Amino acid sequence: MRVRVQLAGLSGVEVARRVRASFSATAILVLTAYVDATYIQCLLQIGVPGYLPETGSSAEPAAAVRAVTAGRTIVVSHGTGVGAEPLGAPLTPREHEVLRLMATGLRNADIARRLSVSVKTVEHHVSNVLVKLGVQSRTQAIIKAREHGLVLGSP
Repeated sequence: MRVRVQLAGLSGVEVARRVRASFSATAILVLTAYVDATYIQCLLQIGVPGYLPETGSSAEPAAAVRAVTAGRTIVVSHGTGVGAEPLGAPLTPREHEVLRLMATGLRNADIARRLSVSVKTVEHHVSNVLVKLGVQSRTQAIIKAREHGLVLGSP
């Protein structure tokens, strides 16, 4: 069940800030129609580990809840260009696997077939890799990953 909450005079960032201040151990996941790189960066700066736009698949919120409650940072930006600043969050084993397959030149559909997952799931992992590495493209992610020993080989 999805409940839409309108808070008079408070932004989502302010609500998250207040929740974080009052309940520091609470994992916060922001599910919003508002997709903006600056908004996402503000949420990350105050310690919100999860951001998910409402435009994603119906399976994404459940996966995101599991991720943030497990202590992982999950940001799905769907084209906002987020990633100018590295988050310092470690890649999950699946994100490493997707990154390695990206470095071999596989497209999302090929990666999805190889991993027996949906293309949407691969897009989600690619988005997380870009944000966590602080880059804006697959090419930049592969270059940075090679520079830091995350994937081996040359282009």
